[in-house]
Amino acid sequence: MKAPIVFEKVYYSPTYFDNSRRRTSGKETGDWSGVVLTYRFLIKSYINGYHLKIEPDLIEFRGSNEDEMIRELTKATDQIEEWTELGELNYKYAKLFPPEVEKKLKEYKIQYRRQ
Repeated sequence: MKAPIVFEKVYYSPTYFDNSRRRTSGKETGDWSGVVLTYRFLIKSYINGYHLKIEPDLIEFRGSNEDEMIRELTKATDQIEEWTELGELNYKYAKLFPPEVEKKLKEYKIQYRRQ
């Protein structure tokens, strides 16, 4: 039996990777594509308490030109909230999780150890 999920939220990273191919001569090859990272935050209920699980994933997007590729990226991330890691130079004070996830960690009394 799988542990039931009590909280689930997906965020995307604001940084995407443009894999479009261009010739050194400056001409376009017609292969416009890219990848954006997403993170799925899950809180699962186990016998010994609640546990946080983070599942990274990729969304690929492509188009026949740059504008179409950007439209596909926008469409792919339209229903997903952006997650920007906010922090200081000292990682011990950085906010590692989105505010909604932080709230749930406190609600379910989940301790997260920085490594």
